[in-house]
Amino acid sequence: RIQTWYQRQGHYDVRVETKEKTVDGQLMLTIDVVPGPVYTLREIVFQGNAEISDARLRDLMTTSLPSLLRRGSGRLVQADLDADVESLQRYYALSGYTRAEIGPPQVERQGQDLRLVIPVKEGPRERVASLTFQGIVALDLEKLRKDLKLRELGGFHPVLLDNTLDYIRTQYAAKGFSHAQVSARQEWHANHTLVDLTVEVLEGPRQVADRILVRGNQRTQGDVIRRTLDLRHGDPVSQTRLFEVERNLYQLGIFSRVDAELVPAGLDETERDVLIRVQEGKPRSILYGFGWDSETGFRGSLAFADNNVWGRAYSLRTDLRWSQRDKRFHFTFNQPYLGEHPVALTSNLYYEEEAPADRPYEVTRYGARIEAVRVYSNRRYSLGFDYRIVEPSVNPGIASNQIERLDQPYYVTSFVPSFFLDHRDDPISPTRGWSSLAQIQYAFPLPAFSTDTEFLKVFLQETQYYNLGRPGVLVGSARLGTIQPYKAIPTSGGIVLDFPSRNVPIAERFFAGGDATHRAYGQDELGIRGETLIRNPNGGGFVPVGGDGLLLINLEYRFPIAGAFGGVLFLDSGNVWPDWRAIRLAEVKNGIGLGARYNSPIGPVRAGIGFKLNREHGEPSYALFFNIGNPF
Repeated sequence: RIQTWYQRQGHYDVRVETKEKTVDGQLMLTIDVVPGPVYTLREIVFQGNAEISDARLRDLMTTSLPSLLRRGSGRLVQADLDADVESLQRYYALSGYTRAEIGPPQVERQGQDLRLVIPVKEGPRERVASLTFQGIVALDLEKLRKDLKLRELGGFHPVLLDNTLDYIRTQYAAKGFSHAQVSARQEWHANHTLVDLTVEVLEGPRQVADRILVRGNQRTQGDVIRRTLDLRHGDPVSQTRLFEVERNLYQLGIFSRVDAELVPAGLDETERDVLIRVQEGKPRSILYGFGWDSETGFRGSLAFADNNVWGRAYSLRTDLRWSQRDKRFHFTFNQPYLGEHPVALTSNLYYEEEAPADRPYEVTRYGARIEAVRVYSNRRYSLGFDYRIVEPSVNPGIASNQIERLDQPYYVTSFVPSFFLDHRDDPISPTRGWSSLAQIQYAFPLPAFSTDTEFLKVFLQETQYYNLGRPGVLVGSARLGTIQPYKAIPTSGGIVLDFPSRNVPIAERFFAGGDATHRAYGQDELGIRGETLIRNPNGGGFVPVGGDGLLLINLEYRFPIAGAFGGVLFLDSGNVWPDWRAIRLAEVKNGIGLGARYNSPIGPVRAGIGFKLNREHGEPSYALFFNIGNPF
């Protein structure tokens, strides 16, 4: 460890000697360290490789040349080098070069620089000449071929063959063929570099579910459990499928324990009873509290929750908070199923009254939202109905730019369908794949509910993740938003609607600037002066009022530094326009920046700085940001 530590500091020739001596019955250990000069690894050369490139071999190594983006690079550490040689040996073997020889490495000293030479003797390559299958009926053979790592004319190694057979067994088990026998026959050509493989399968009987037996439920109705299982009579059963059954039941949030197992039966039995044992948790809870502070005076709260209403796995939440200045009531009702269909339905009601001490007005908010969600693997469909009213009470003559955005008058009923397609490898910290989001909002007047707004809002987003291996991850995102108003909004309550895009409520317009949109600008500060940024009549600077057109393009390079810490370089471009037809690439504002990331258990924690490339007079040259979560 001492030698490794010194070598990581550049002392490749460090000498560590230990001496032991017994004095008066005690063992004394002396460690002599001679660090030697500091070296920098300047060149890595492979000699003898013909089929596999130098670049590919370097990517497999921990040892690397100096790089500002990689901690510890440019140092030669013997322990790392030994591990690299083993890694290269394994890679060659799994590529079919079972007789390849790597090393021993040679280290050449050139002043304070090191040159690493790694000899390679590739030898003959063993390849798969043909790959045929016999006895496969229950699986899609074409799809199976695409999923296997062992391919015709590809490298051969016994480990690859074993992995292939295990994968086929897993696929059969998932379809209920838990006793399927899978083996392979090898026929080598005369030179022992080509092999004909024949995978032979004896599928055997298929196990399917017979009766679904449920035990332990006292409050929860049995049909709710059976419907949630996603397992019916005649479906294939396997251990993997039983794990999925347990997961589905846990997701209801009403059970403290779930066990799913097959009832013992004879070896020849193809129909198996499935036994589900559940233990219900406490369904109801009540929370309350009282307090006082100098701004709102006396305050109190009362909350009630029931996770299993009527034994149907419905959940109900009520939250009541009141003070001398504020009153809030929220009601939420969740249904995991809509009738017999696996469509989650969430209903919300709310009512709020606020009288902020630092604002010259009071505001009342109330409304409702109903959303239905259906998830198919990596696809999410949703349809929502939204009803929202915001009514500020202000003195005559107050302009709307004196009222906070969320407190502006707002009378909207709308339908909001959306679609999300997720091909990322991780929803919290993705490193490869892509995702697409499409959302439409149609707001329409409904006199019975006192709403008078009509517009169509469309938002599209595409995000791509490219895994570069050890160098890090490259992320690109594009967002486009349009709003088309169809009806003028009348003035109300003495408020002067003097903003551009005034026929769309300000709470529904697009805003940009900040850690999740354009990091060279402060929160909501991106826009066009005189159109989506208006001059503040009560002071200097400009006030963001949003717009009906949005275009954002983000490019980000995430690279590792040490452990869970990483760095970020980014380029953000975009703007907000008063009309979607006015979007012009010439008016796009650009920014560059850098930052740091920490992958915490709750998601990435980010901080950084962005610099404006199209700075206007009076604008700060940079913006700082800090947030938890990914920007896009």
